[in-house]
Amino acid sequence: FEYDDWLAMQCGCPMVESWRKGMYEAASVNRGARPETYRDEWDDHDL
Repeated sequence: FEYDDWLAMQCGCPMVESWRKGMYEAASVNRGARPETYRDEWDDHDL
């Protein structure tokens, strides 16, 4: 997210929120664990 945050600063826009970064990382882990069904299954027991 370094580039995204840098680009946002250059444009005077807010940087990427930490919760969005967390969601992206969680989705990446889910995609790696279940490449065929990651859109259909989600472990949300900790929410």
